Amino acid sequence: MNKTPDSEPGAWFIYDGECPLCKSAAMALRIKQEYGELKLIDARQDHTHPLVSVINQRQYNLDEGMVIYDGKNFYHGADALWFMARFGDKGLFNRFNRLMFSSPVIARVCYPALRSIRNLLIKLRGVGKINNLKK
Repeated sequence: MNKTPDSEPGAWFIYDGECPLCKSAAMALRIKQEYGELKLIDARQDHTHPLVSVINQRQYNLDEGMVIYDGKNFYHGADALWFMARFGDKGLFNRFNRLMFSSPVIARVCYPALRSIRNLLIKLRGVGKINNLKK
């Protein structure tokens, strides 16, 4: 049985499990104590999760960016990077992320390049798009 986002405290990170960048971020990301545990959802493997349904209803395209849900707000793409930089705990990945994306402006400027790299890696792996909004 899938747990609903409102039934558990913490933050949710919804990502493409076939994307090496996204998968690495999911494994490295740690959220500060104010959010508690970070729950991971691979949108390819768990596309029936209630939170993925909410993401689809809100028209967040997972081929265009990952989503973080903190129990109140949704952060998509560059905004998710900014959230990760702002609330990520210690660790090499989080330090790099904080350095690169702690400003929402910098995150929005850099995000298209990261998305292009993600799309190239997905294509090189021979994996198609998630197409979460077309299901």
